[in-house]
Amino acid sequence: MPRFSLPGFVLLLIGLQSLPSSAQHPDEVAVVTFNIRYGTAKDGDHAWPNRRALVAERIRASAPDVLALQEGLTFQLEELSEVLRDYRKLGQHREGGLEGEFSGLYVRNELEILDTGEFWFSETPEVPGSRSWDSSLPRMCAWVDVAVAPGAPAIRLYGTHYDHRGAVARKRSTELVLEHSRGAGRVVVMGDLNAREGDAPVAGYLDAGFRSAVLVADPEVTRGTMNAFRHQDGGRGRIDHVLVRGPLTVTSASILGGRLNGLFPSDHDAVIATLELGR
Repeated sequence: MPRFSLPGFVLLLIGLQSLPSSAQHPDEVAVVTFNIRYGTAKDGDHAWPNRRALVAERIRASAPDVLALQEGLTFQLEELSEVLRDYRKLGQHREGGLEGEFSGLYVRNELEILDTGEFWFSETPEVPGSRSWDSSLPRMCAWVDVAVAPGAPAIRLYGTHYDHRGAVARKRSTELVLEHSRGAGRVVVMGDLNAREGDAPVAGYLDAGFRSAVLVADPEVTRGTMNAFRHQDGGRGRIDHVLVRGPLTVTSASILGGRLNGLFPSDHDAVIATLELGR
């Protein structure tokens, strides 16, 4: 299979200093996946204007080297531009181009980008905006090969958001990512997979040698990630994941849940992991 490469009105947190990198040496990378909830939803007290600063604070405080962000509409990304100013945005938006919903990657400027691209979850993955099977919407995956410092081993990272309705589409999406990642030594898959560890889309990764960073850090974890603006414990299971394969040691991982200033930053909790890149 080919590698599918393709050739704000508010500044939040005025006075923010450049975000410090979480990676403290050339063999470590900090990653976060965060579904920020699309900003046009009618969410009452949790409408986007009431929580945009909370989303920015969660990103700022976690200070990832690579951020996989889902459901970011163009105006939301513009309003988050201050907290994202030290990052490069990678990946088109879901329908293709740079408008509409984004589910790609932000990579800290200090990291060296070796290669990058995107593909859609369809029978024609190179076609922007394409969809197949029982998918309700076009869904895609952005990827990047990076070195966290000169001479550091390369790591491939994927950022994605699986379809919320199509069971076949979710399973096939995993198959496409696994095929694309074949031959890569160190791999991280991040995103809202709309599936739990026991469901076929995630089980496909686990059967292929991936590990859940959260489960490695805490095998007894019960916390979910879909809080629905209600559940302090993350609600109905973990559907947001950081999955790792290859010589990567999970030195820490957790689910960033709960309220900030009385509100949930999103209806999803973010997942953070720090990974050591073994030689």
